[in-house]
Amino acid sequence: MSPNTTFSLLTDPQWDALRPHLAHAVPWQGVPSQVGHAGTVARHFRRLTGAGLWERLLQALADLGPRHPLQALRRVIFRAARRAYRIRGLGIIVLARRLGFPRALPAPPG
Repeated sequence: MSPNTTFSLLTDPQWDALRPHLAHAVPWQGVPSQVGHAGTVARHFRRLTGAGLWERLLQALADLGPRHPLQALRRVIFRAARRAYRIRGLGIIVLARRLGFPRALPAPPG
Protein backbone atom coordinates (compact mmCIF):
# COMPACT_ATOMS: atom_id res chain seq x y z
CA MET A 1 0.00 0.00 0.00
CA SER A 2 1.14 3.51 -0.57
CA PRO A 3 2.18 5.71 2.35
CA ASN A 4 -0.88 7.89 1.69
CA THR A 5 -3.31 5.05 2.36
CA THR A 6 -5.51 5.72 5.35
CA PHE A 7 -7.01 2.96 7.42
CA SER A 8 -10.47 3.02 8.88
CA LEU A 9 -12.51 0.69 11.03
CA LEU A 10 -14.65 -1.87 9.27
CA THR A 11 -18.29 -1.03 8.80
CA ASP A 12 -21.02 -3.30 10.16
CA PRO A 13 -21.85 -4.68 6.66
CA GLN A 14 -18.14 -5.44 6.10
CA TRP A 15 -17.93 -7.29 9.44
CA ASP A 16 -21.11 -9.18 8.59
CA ALA A 17 -19.58 -10.21 5.25
CA LEU A 18 -16.31 -11.24 6.93
CA ARG A 19 -17.74 -13.06 9.96
CA PRO A 20 -18.75 -16.36 8.24
CA HIS A 21 -15.17 -16.83 7.02
CA LEU A 22 -13.47 -16.40 10.37
CA ALA A 23 -12.29 -19.41 12.32
CA HIS A 24 -14.37 -19.72 15.46
CA ALA A 25 -11.50 -21.11 17.55
CA VAL A 26 -9.34 -17.96 17.16
CA PRO A 27 -9.44 -15.81 20.34
CA TRP A 28 -10.53 -12.39 19.11
CA GLN A 29 -10.42 -10.94 22.62
CA GLY A 30 -6.60 -10.97 22.35
CA VAL A 31 -6.61 -8.10 19.86
CA PRO A 32 -6.80 -4.71 21.58
CA SER A 33 -9.07 -2.00 20.22
CA GLN A 34 -7.75 0.47 17.67
CA VAL A 35 -5.09 -1.91 16.22
CA GLY A 36 -3.30 -2.65 19.49
CA HIS A 37 0.21 -3.77 20.42
CA ALA A 38 2.33 -4.94 17.48
CA GLY A 39 3.16 -8.29 19.09
CA THR A 40 -0.49 -9.04 19.71
CA VAL A 41 -1.48 -8.10 16.17
CA ALA A 42 1.35 -10.19 14.69
CA ARG A 43 0.42 -13.19 16.83
CA HIS A 44 -3.21 -12.81 15.81
CA PHE A 45 -2.24 -12.62 12.13
CA ARG A 46 -0.24 -15.86 12.50
CA ARG A 47 -3.22 -17.58 14.12
CA LEU A 48 -5.58 -16.44 11.37
CA THR A 49 -3.08 -17.50 8.73
CA GLY A 50 -2.58 -20.89 10.34
CA ALA A 51 -6.34 -21.37 10.41
CA GLY A 52 -6.49 -20.86 6.62
CA LEU A 53 -8.45 -17.59 6.72
CA TRP A 54 -6.76 -15.95 3.73
CA GLU A 55 -7.37 -18.94 1.46
CA ARG A 56 -11.05 -18.98 2.48
CA LEU A 57 -11.34 -15.25 1.82
CA LEU A 58 -9.65 -15.50 -1.60
CA GLN A 59 -12.07 -18.26 -2.54
CA ALA A 60 -15.00 -16.21 -1.23
CA LEU A 61 -13.94 -13.20 -3.32
CA ALA A 62 -13.92 -15.42 -6.39
CA ASP A 63 -17.32 -16.95 -5.57
CA LEU A 64 -19.23 -13.84 -4.46
CA GLY A 65 -20.72 -11.24 -6.76
CA PRO A 66 -18.95 -7.94 -7.46
CA ARG A 67 -21.43 -5.99 -5.29
CA HIS A 68 -20.98 -8.14 -2.18
CA PRO A 69 -19.65 -6.08 0.80
CA LEU A 70 -16.62 -8.36 1.12
CA GLN A 71 -15.40 -7.07 -2.27
CA ALA A 72 -14.71 -3.69 -0.63
CA LEU A 73 -11.96 -5.43 1.35
CA ARG A 74 -10.19 -6.89 -1.70
CA ARG A 75 -7.02 -4.80 -1.35
CA VAL A 76 -6.67 -5.62 2.35
CA ILE A 77 -7.28 -9.34 1.78
CA PHE A 78 -4.78 -9.41 -1.11
CA ARG A 79 -2.16 -7.64 1.01
CA ALA A 80 -2.62 -10.11 3.85
CA ALA A 81 -2.48 -13.07 1.44
CA ARG A 82 0.83 -11.75 0.02
CA ARG A 83 2.31 -11.89 3.52
CA ALA A 84 0.62 -15.13 4.56
CA TYR A 85 2.50 -17.22 2.01
CA ARG A 86 5.56 -17.13 4.29
CA ILE A 87 3.55 -19.06 6.87
CA ARG A 88 1.24 -21.12 4.63
CA GLY A 89 3.68 -21.93 1.85
CA LEU A 90 3.16 -22.18 -1.88
CA GLY A 91 -0.44 -23.37 -1.63
CA ILE A 92 -1.75 -19.85 -1.20
CA ILE A 93 0.25 -18.70 -4.25
CA VAL A 94 -1.15 -21.56 -6.34
CA LEU A 95 -4.67 -20.66 -5.19
CA ALA A 96 -4.24 -16.95 -6.01
CA ARG A 97 -2.97 -17.85 -9.49
CA ARG A 98 -5.77 -20.36 -10.07
CA LEU A 99 -8.38 -17.78 -9.06
CA GLY A 100 -6.79 -15.08 -11.25
CA PHE A 101 -5.77 -12.71 -8.45
CA PRO A 102 -2.29 -11.43 -9.42
CA ARG A 103 -2.45 -8.73 -6.76
CA ALA A 104 -2.59 -11.43 -4.08
CA LEU A 105 0.78 -12.80 -5.22
CA PRO A 106 3.97 -11.87 -3.31
CA ALA A 107 5.60 -10.37 -6.40
CA PRO A 108 4.58 -7.45 -8.61
CA PRO A 109 1.72 -8.56 -10.91
CA GLY A 110 2.52 -9.33 -14.50
